[in-house]
Amino acid sequence: MRRTGLDRSNGTNQNSAQWGTVEAMTNDSRAEYAMAAARRGDIDAATEVVVDLVGEDWDNAEAHRAWGCVLLAKGKPSDAVGAFRAAVQIEPRRAELHFDLGTALLAEADQSPFLQLSNWIDAQEAITKGLTISPWSETGLELQKQLEAKRSQALI
Repeated sequence: MRRTGLDRSNGTNQNSAQWGTVEAMTNDSRAEYAMAAARRGDIDAATEVVVDLVGEDWDNAEAHRAWGCVLLAKGKPSDAVGAFRAAVQIEPRRAELHFDLGTALLAEADQSPFLQLSNWIDAQEAITKGLTISPWSETGLELQKQLEAKRSQALI
């Protein structure tokens, strides 16, 4: 058995007592744990939790969102785009899911200049949908600025 921050023998997270037992967590809490683990660089623990979660609860947008965050942390924005698209498809009225998709599309464009134009168009669509749902979202407005700056730089 692979050892990560998650100890399957007793269901606890060795890195953070605040999470309690993994089995006792709701699926959304497990997704939140996985995203937090990915942010702090514990990719193995995040991956282990989120793979199980997506497998158990395929229709959970938060599970797909967590998988997208893990894939971004692994430097795989192309794969993250797919995870975020699945999350948006499940819960299209959540602005933050559209913003996550836009973020992954911009990251993918940074890695592959060949995809830049199409990704910018898709990112603009995702950001616009998110801002339609939540017009004053700081995340959405910041993403819009990032996209405009990338476009401006490309024109120089």
